[in-house]
Amino acid sequence: LAVRSASDTEGNPLATKYTDGNLTISGPAFAGYQISGRILVGNDQGLRNASVTLTDANGNVRTAVSSTFGYYAFDNVAAGDNYTIAVESKRYHFEPRVIQIAGNMTDVDLTAR
Repeated sequence: LAVRSASDTEGNPLATKYTDGNLTISGPAFAGYQISGRILVGNDQGLRNASVTLTDANGNVRTAVSSTFGYYAFDNVAAGDNYTIAVESKRYHFEPRVIQIAGNMTDVDLTAR
């Protein structure tokens, strides 16, 4: 038997009446996938402190900064849409890349031209 309760956004209890039945919650499919990889410059050397952007089809932008060895990651990415991943660096030029999410993606590496 599950405990039945409801609360508002601040956690205050709300008076609720329960009736047996089915509940369907609809909305966009969201599985919380991860995209990760490395930002690389010549000879597989990682580029640190590079600004990595992930832009969805609606123009929403998320940003990550690469680690000491060039690693980056984006968590909780929704599946199904195309995303553009790009790198900004003062010293190197990177071509943006379009990817489609169908699950976790590792080794999404971007290499300077």
